Amino acid sequence: MNVQTLKAQSRLKTPSTTTNFSDANLLVQLNEGYYTLASIVATINEDYFEEQRDKFNLIANSGLYSLPTDTMKVKQVRLAYSTPSVDTDYKIAGTYDPAQVRNIQNEENVSTANPIVDITNNYFRIKPKPTTAVTNGGMLYYISRPSALVNSADVPIIPQQFQDLIAIYGAKQMALSFEMTNRYQLLQGEWLNGIERMKKELAARNANDTDARMRSPLEDGVNRVTTELW
Repeated sequence: MNVQTLKAQSRLKTPSTTTNFSDANLLVQLNEGYYTLASIVATINEDYFEEQRDKFNLIANSGLYSLPTDTMKVKQVRLAYSTPSVDTDYKIAGTYDPAQVRNIQNEENVSTANPIVDITNNYFRIKPKPTTAVTNGGMLYYISRPSALVNSADVPIIPQQFQDLIAIYGAKQMALSFEMTNRYQLLQGEWLNGIERMKKELAARNANDTDARMRSPLEDGVNRVTTELW
């Protein structure tokens, strides 16, 4: 479905005109629904979208850094505490949850050879903190949010069989703005049921592909860090 079709489908589900609900406002709602669905797809199957690689500078005595604004899911963080010249100079940071830490001293004395990272919302915290600034000392692999739908011919990059949910989202938001309570509740139910259907289908498909997927080095890192910290 392209944008033109999505708009038409939304207006069929909640009758409206460009006068009482502009195309610009409808496009905002369609993108909100699109981003929600894309995030769900990325959570279930991190390999569905193309991964991005972003290098960042380490700041002396600073452990807190911002994620790129278009981040949907972080795949891996790599750190080099001295100026890297090749990719093998980086160390893969194992993930950890501060709430699970049982020994703060061990947490604070993490080696630069085995760094750890905690990711929360739009930020991530690395340990140990760099003692000096390092240009390109960090490397982030992540899944970025798809580009917004803008032009009439734009097509969302989520599985085709779930693209109708974007139109449903736009329609239910229009119904809400028109205070059409019954129609809104009906469409909200379709939206939620559609999400559950999508989750089940994608999860089953991902499970079938599990044996063929290569083990991520980060998975080894998680086990290693867990053993060291608690």
